[in-house]
Amino acid sequence: MIVILGSGQASQHVQAELDTQNIKYVVLGRNHWADYEELLGLITDAQPTAVINCAAQRDINLCEEQPHTAIEANVNLPRLISVAGFKQIYISTDYVYDLNSENRLLHEDEPSKGALSVYGHSKLEGEKAVLENGGTVARISSPFGPKKSPFKASFVDFVASSF
Repeated sequence: MIVILGSGQASQHVQAELDTQNIKYVVLGRNHWADYEELLGLITDAQPTAVINCAAQRDINLCEEQPHTAIEANVNLPRLISVAGFKQIYISTDYVYDLNSENRLLHEDEPSKGALSVYGHSKLEGEKAVLENGGTVARISSPFGPKKSPFKASFVDFVASSF
């Protein structure tokens, strides 16, 4: 059994892949995050082999206006899961990187020199919390494809709708 945190676009892609492999999973969405004790109980009851944490506050503008929302979803939630002892795979972002003004090569495992936004900084802090507790981090760029974001259009969809 796998527990997936989050129900957005990245989660939809993970669910689709688990479906093709006939792996059982349960999805815990944003409505489950408010009460950490209840959330940990739900995860414990599922007896997961792993928690795939796709949860995020990724609205860049909201993160800048209300940083506490980014800290809650992108730092505190992954820390809670890790400290509780669950094997966690944390889905992060390439927003943890800086401007790369030196035009250096970037590699998946390269440390960030500092994120440029509250969102990027909060995801970087979430990564640290997960790694410090033996978890795994997967940095992705914005997903797009047949599984549409329930929150807003991808860049490709935005461009296509502009014509």
